[in-house]
Amino acid sequence: MRRLKPFISMIENCFRAVDYEVNSKVLWTSDYGVPQNKNHFFMVGNRHGIKYEFPELYK
Repeated sequence: MRRLKPFISMIENCFRAVDYEVNSKVLWTSDYGVPQNKNHFFMVGNRHGIKYEFPELYK
């Protein structure tokens, strides 16, 4: 993931340049009650000015 940070930042900046609100994060499935240890990258954006909040960790 570290090697992709410049690329992800570039994509986020391109979306922000056309008035998108963008939020991205890597989530581990095991943190949300899934019996697997995989990570997934999510990028969420919209043009309605709504800041997306990722879900809380599963307890």
